[in-house]
Amino acid sequence: MIIEQFILTKEWQELKGIMKEEFGNTPLKIKTEGMTAEQIAIEVRASQIAYDKLMKFIGKLDRQAKQAIKKETLKDFT
Repeated sequence: MIIEQFILTKEWQELKGIMKEEFGNTPLKIKTEGMTAEQIAIEVRASQIAYDKLMKFIGKLDRQAKQAIKKETLKDFT
């Protein structure tokens, strides 16, 4: 239940925003010197995949927490 409680906090919303900004909107800092175009493309794609996985993880945490909270709320009323 600790995760569910954290998901509801303002801190979680701020942390999500920071992660989205850092991993999604911040330009990549790839040292391209000595790299081929293919190697650069691989680095960029790897970064995109990591960002997508992070966003899926955040979404999964949010969904699971909301479902657990909903179940707890229903238990309280029965």
